[in-house]
Amino acid sequence: MKKTALSLFIFWMLLLIGITSAQEPARVTILYGAFGKASTLKRGWGYSALVEYGGKRVLFDTGGEGNDFAYNVRTLGVDLTRLDFVVLTHRHGDHTSGLRYVLSLNPGVKIYTPVDTAVFGGGGGLPGGALAARGESRE
Repeated sequence: MKKTALSLFIFWMLLLIGITSAQEPARVTILYGAFGKASTLKRGWGYSALVEYGGKRVLFDTGGEGNDFAYNVRTLGVDLTRLDFVVLTHRHGDHTSGLRYVLSLNPGVKIYTPVDTAVFGGGGGLPGGALAARGESRE
């Protein structure tokens, strides 16, 4: 599963590199995680990162505890209303628990998920149906 998440991350980064020109410095902000330097941010098992590159803002996963994710977003001053899209790498709660908070601020944001009809409701979005965007059908 870690290889799949890493592969998705690399794919999206390469896609962003290919379709945008870097005018602003690239930046990755860890919004939620279990490890790192001591800080005032809340920690827990799970992951969330905001990738900013070439004028695009992509949120990878939404952390393992929704309230702690929301606290970290507010503490860091991250504006989730300006996201270009969200990528959920897999369906585990330690990567999806902050999604309700994201949607409360940005209800129309495009969300890409792995094809998992039991949880995410279908597929499409990428060649071979690897990811599905919310609201898109698989063809």
